[in-house]
Amino acid sequence: MSEAKPGPLRRLWNGFWGIVDGTRRGLFNAIFLVFVIFVVFALFGWGAPKTEPGTALMLAPKGAIVEQYSADPGDRVIAKLTGDEILEVQLRDVLRALEAAKSDPNIDLVVVRTEQFAGAGLATLREIGRAMKQVREAGKEIIAYGDYFDQRGYYLAAHADKIYLSPNGGVLLQGLGRYRSYYAALLDKLKVDIHVFRVGTYKSAVEPYLLNGPSEAAREADQAWLDDLWQIYLADVSEARKLEPGFISRWIERLPELVESSGGDMAKLALDSGLVDELLNEDEFEKLLAERGSVDPQTKRARRVGVVTYAERQSKQLMPGDAVVGVIVAEGTIVADRTNMVYSGT
Repeated sequence: MSEAKPGPLRRLWNGFWGIVDGTRRGLFNAIFLVFVIFVVFALFGWGAPKTEPGTALMLAPKGAIVEQYSADPGDRVIAKLTGDEILEVQLRDVLRALEAAKSDPNIDLVVVRTEQFAGAGLATLREIGRAMKQVREAGKEIIAYGDYFDQRGYYLAAHADKIYLSPNGGVLLQGLGRYRSYYAALLDKLKVDIHVFRVGTYKSAVEPYLLNGPSEAAREADQAWLDDLWQIYLADVSEARKLEPGFISRWIERLPELVESSGGDMAKLALDSGLVDELLNEDEFEKLLAERGSVDPQTKRARRVGVVTYAERQSKQLMPGDAVVGVIVAEGTIVADRTNMVYSGT
C-alpha cells in the first residue's frame, strides 16, 4: 500500500523550513569559520602587515605607561566592549619596540607624540629616556611633535633630536607638588571622634583626619623627596636638550614675566626660550614625515606603526632558541597558613 503524498501546503511548508534550516546552518558555519581563522591569525600572526621600508615608529602612548595592566585580560575585553576601556601601555612593550627599532632597516624614524599620554612615574620615564638615547646612538633620528607639552610629555620630547610644536600650543613646566585633602573641620561638624595611636615624628598618614593642613614635619618630609625627584628631572631634561644648568628653574620663576613679554603667545615663548626647535602645524608636520620616510599609497600619508603593534610583531618573530625573559606578575596578599607562608592570589 503506497504512502499518501503530502498536500501542497505541507510541501510548501517543508520547502520553506528547509530553506530556513539551511540558511541557519550556513550562517553559523560561516561565523564559526571566521572565528577559527581569527584565532589562527592571532596565534601565528598570519596576515599581519609587515613593516615596510621608510616606516616611522610612533611613540604615541594612549593613556598611562604602566609596568602591568591594572585589569586582567578578561576584564579588559569586557571594558573595551562596553566602552569603559582603561587606556594603558605596558613599559615592556615600549622598550621592546625601541630596542628592535635600533637595528630594523625598515624603521628610519621614531616620532614622539604625547597628546594622549596620561603620564608615568619618573623611574618609567627615565627607562624610556635611556632607550631613546640608545636609538639615537644607533644612528636613528627621533623627532617629537605636539599641540602642547606638559611636564611629563616634555620629558620624553626632550630626548628627541628635534621638537616641533604647534603654533597654537605651548610648553608648561611648573615643578612638582603634592595635594591632599584634610577632614578635621568636617569631622568636628559631624561630631566624629578619631582615635589614633602613632609613634614617631614623621607619621603623617593619618594627618588628614586630625588636622586641616600638613604639619611642619609632613612639609619637611614631602619637600625632601619632591626636591630629590625634581632635581633628577631637571638634570635629565637639561642634559637631553643641552640646556644650561639652572635654566629651567629660572624660566619657571620668570614665567609670568616671560608670558607677558611674549604677548601671551606660549608657542613663541617656547621657541624663543629654546625649549622647542620649530613651530609647525599638523599638515606641515605630516608633510615633513612624508619627506623623511615613504608614503602609503592607500592612506596617502607617511608610513607609520605604533609601538604596541610593532612590539607584538617582534614577539611573533622570535625563533626557537632565541633568548626570552619571562615576566611573572603576582597579585593578591601573602598570608600564613598553619605550616608555611603561602601565596594567595592570581
